[in-house]
Amino acid sequence: MSKFEGVADTLYIPLTARIYVSEHFLDYFRDDKAVSLNSEMPYEEIASKSGEYLQMAGACCFYNTDRMIKHLLISIRNAISLM
Repeated sequence: MSKFEGVADTLYIPLTARIYVSEHFLDYFRDDKAVSLNSEMPYEEIASKSGEYLQMAGACCFYNTDRMIKHLLISIRNAISLM
């Protein structure tokens, strides 16, 4: 029986996805902080429970969300500077 079940698994899945995509799809996504945490977490155990598609989809979602937030923050900063 796995020592990671339920909520503990779900907390690691997005981080595992970011590590996986950072290592396999460098042209699309790179999260150096997530990769640096690889040795601190049960990466292999979590990755074996998740398919490549789910990991890629999760990382893509985070990547696009990060881009949208950065764009929003720049827009807000520009709007404030015009006041």
